[in-house]
This record gives sequence, C-alpha cells and structure tokens, in this order.
Amino acid sequence: MIAGRTVVLVDDGAASGMTAHTAVGVLRARQVRRIVLAVPVAQAPVLDRLAREVDQFVCLRPLPWLHAVRNSYRKFPAVDGTEALELLHREPRLPDEVRR
Repeated sequence: MIAGRTVVLVDDGAASGMTAHTAVGVLRARQVRRIVLAVPVAQAPVLDRLAREVDQFVCLRPLPWLHAVRNSYRKFPAVDGTEALELLHREPRLPDEVRR
C-alpha cells in the first residue's frame, strides 16, 4: 500500500511529459502523501508544467528544446505501450513486502 507515503517517481526523460503526468495521476489517485519526480533530461516548458504537478522535481539536464528523449542516450530500447500501462497500474511492493 502506498497511500500516505512519499514516492520517488523516476522517468527516463520528459519531452512531452505525458508519461510522467499520467504516472502522477495514478499516484495521486492512490493517495500518496508526497511525489518527488526525477528525470535526467527534460524540455524547459515541460519542466515548468510538471514542477507544478509534484511536490519536488529534479532534472539533471534541462533543455530549451527536446525532440525525443531517446536522442539523449547512446542506447535506448523501446518499451511496449501495453507493458508500460501494466507497470503503471501494478501496486508496487515495498521493501518490507518483498518475498525472501
């Protein structure tokens, strides 16, 4: 259960910010206490919008213009949309809930 907890949400980057925006919506619906969003690279206008949606925002490399996140990486394998949605809707396990 993540309700009432602080969540650190990490994305590979934010060109449009839609992935992070959707994930923040899911987390808010699950009533987390605080959201910290961390991305290595993001487009400046997207940074401004996302920063208003979360409690804390960290970006290592803000850029005035970012066409595609994959352009910031040497290797960037694709993630299937179905897999991404499944992961977003899966209740994460906390360290004390992991089977040993």
